[in-house]
Amino acid sequence: MSIDARTLGGFAELQAMKVLISKGFLVSRPIVDNYPYDLICDWHGELKRIQVKATASISENRRRKFESVNGCNRTLYARGSIDYFLCYVVDLDIWYVIPASMVTSKKITVYPDAEESNAKFEIYKERWELLKQ
Repeated sequence: MSIDARTLGGFAELQAMKVLISKGFLVSRPIVDNYPYDLICDWHGELKRIQVKATASISENRRRKFESVNGCNRTLYARGSIDYFLCYVVDLDIWYVIPASMVTSKKITVYPDAEESNAKFEIYKERWELLKQ
């Protein structure tokens, strides 16, 4: 069964809220859909603007790719408009908590089921504590 990108994105946002709340964060969501971020998480008064991305497909070499662009105009997010990407690998239920400042291209590539990987974003796998800083 295939799922369209908008439905997948909505599902990932709900999953992100569930995980964040279970880890003790307060979570808010804009009531309109034209902000660069999907969620705001609050850790003891420290607010982080979160952009949620998801993938349910596997590329060659078992890598997963996320588009790190604004869905409306297909450009990179403006510097300072978001703080973190939460990238969800749906079929493996794995999250990457990536500082927006580390994303400089239109794709985020991860290797979630590799035994060992030196890929750029692997150090952000399940790094929820970054949102507490």
